[in-house]
Amino acid sequence: MTPFQSSTVPENKRRTGAVIALCAMLVLFDGYDLILYGNVVPSLRAEPGWNLTPQDAGRIGSAVLVGMLVGALLAGTLADRLGRRIVIVTSMIWFSLSMLVCALAPNPAVFELSRALGGIGLGALLPTVMAYVIEFAAPKRRSMTVSLAASGYLVGGILAGVLGLMLIQSHGWRSMFWIGALPVLLTPLVIKWLPESPDWLNQRGRTEEAERIAHRYGIPLDPPAVRAVSTNSLQTLFSREYLTRTLSLWGIAFCSLLLSYGMVAWLPSIMTQLGYSLQSALLFSVILNVGAAAGGFTASWFADRGSGPKYVVMVLFILGGLAIFALGLALGQVAMYLLVLVAGAGTLGAQMLVNSLIGSTYPTAARATGTGWALGIGRIGGILGPILGGFLLGTGLPPQTSFYVFAVVAALGTILVLPIVYRDRRVRQARDEETTHGDLAPALAKDV
Repeated sequence: MTPFQSSTVPENKRRTGAVIALCAMLVLFDGYDLILYGNVVPSLRAEPGWNLTPQDAGRIGSAVLVGMLVGALLAGTLADRLGRRIVIVTSMIWFSLSMLVCALAPNPAVFELSRALGGIGLGALLPTVMAYVIEFAAPKRRSMTVSLAASGYLVGGILAGVLGLMLIQSHGWRSMFWIGALPVLLTPLVIKWLPESPDWLNQRGRTEEAERIAHRYGIPLDPPAVRAVSTNSLQTLFSREYLTRTLSLWGIAFCSLLLSYGMVAWLPSIMTQLGYSLQSALLFSVILNVGAAAGGFTASWFADRGSGPKYVVMVLFILGGLAIFALGLALGQVAMYLLVLVAGAGTLGAQMLVNSLIGSTYPTAARATGTGWALGIGRIGGILGPILGGFLLGTGLPPQTSFYVFAVVAALGTILVLPIVYRDRRVRQARDEETTHGDLAPALAKDV
């Protein structure tokens, strides 16, 4: 083992910790944006001269999600070709400037266009940061490290809610977008503190530079013999070796984000229709996020201790689905609070582990592309979640129907993990056979 492959120097750990903290800060603004728009819609509709209808507000709200879908699909390929660092910095500046334009928008057309373009930057940022964090995480703490970075998403949502209460009434809706533009001020800090991924450099043949960064941050590098050899990252996703896992991960991300966005958007409304006061309904929303944080970090702990993210994601889907289904049974209030807590772990909490599962599936050469495409397809679920909840509530069916349908989605997510479990088992068997027969490639190629 070379000095570049491992390090336990405390200074290295502090440097790596600073990198992860900065990544969490960047992810925070993705969560901030999720809650931001809903908070400012009433003020936007009251803006003199804008005359926004509910349909206009809904269309503008979906514009950023479409942009995020485009950004996620593009950024992964760019990050695998050009490097993680340049995509992260560019995405951060991109969405910050879009926030600035929103704050200055003279009319709804400019505001809507800026939201759509800003979504591209936001959509590009998250998958690139997740791939980057995985490559800086210690192998034995990978799931926990990814969850810590992803927790910035939850913090950002809370921050948007608190600032909305403090600022919108007194300083107007534009103040929220001025705050959203602040990440651009982090540009010098990001450029200084975020080095390029040593795994990416190593895969590109820039070995000396990769080893220097790995030594500085105490990151183990794969030996040259096991580096990914394909430079076509998109081709890797659809190769016979990865096709089954790619399609499964897309479905998992779709289900996870549909559940997360659907529950976040409609839980308070469903609970008020079930007879709870508005204050109690909002408390359910807070408990959902608490459950997400507690469940996500607890699950990450188990994933890093031998369970693996795929098994933990499966368990979270099962627990979340059962809890969501039980919410429709109208149990006592204390029981309902506990069920929402578990539901938070099985929705938003599961999504934290899904990021780790996706990133750990692909080799370095295709990691950002794989993460970007999976989360991009998942964004479609994020778009459909609120639409599905609104449709179900508008049909006149009992409000519990939404819980039952979301529980079915969780069950589907559980089933979609099974092909990955089966495929990974076959890979282990193939490696055992290689020990005897010395030929691993044919067994690995039979993915479909």
